[in-house]
Amino acid sequence: LLAAVVRAGYAKAYVFDFYASLATADGFRRITAATTLVDITGSHWEPPDRKLVAQSRKAEREGIRVTTFDWDRHAEGFLALVRSTERRHGRRHPFYGEGFYRRLAALARDDDRVQWLMCEHDGRPACSHIYQLENGTLQGWQIVFDKAFSFLHPNQHMRLWMCQRMAAAGICRLNLGGSPDNAPGLRAFKDRWGGGPIEYAVWE
Repeated sequence: LLAAVVRAGYAKAYVFDFYASLATADGFRRITAATTLVDITGSHWEPPDRKLVAQSRKAEREGIRVTTFDWDRHAEGFLALVRSTERRHGRRHPFYGEGFYRRLAALARDDDRVQWLMCEHDGRPACSHIYQLENGTLQGWQIVFDKAFSFLHPNQHMRLWMCQRMAAAGICRLNLGGSPDNAPGLRAFKDRWGGGPIEYAVWE
């Protein structure tokens, strides 16, 4: 697979070797990346930050509801969340197009390794979370949300909701991903879930 990537002549390619399965990769150079890994073992797991738990319970009391993403029901609202989130980050156009998300939604219907959740309030989309499952690890891949609902804490509620269900199913780790150097607020939010940073290999 790696040889095929090299032959194809991609301008940029990254292979994340989280489990150190490659000793070398011809045509690639090894760099180091970091992520935040949280132990969520146990059916009654909760984050150490009690405020997160309180915020999740507030969201539930206020009527925030988590559902499995369905393209036919949620696509329009989800794509609006994508556009507004990208604008907040100063990007004029979404990084992924509608066709990509449509195919991902089809995959999520048939493959439990893709977990896509939608959070709604009074029928309006509040946020969307997409996770991937691999080797007992829940990997957070994408979050998009409507900032108008921030006071209801839908992101906190959905993440805790997901972690508790995955922990009960035997998943033991939450991978929160890396954080850019210029995003101290994001790093602080991840720290509230417990765990800590670990380094792993990336082949570039």
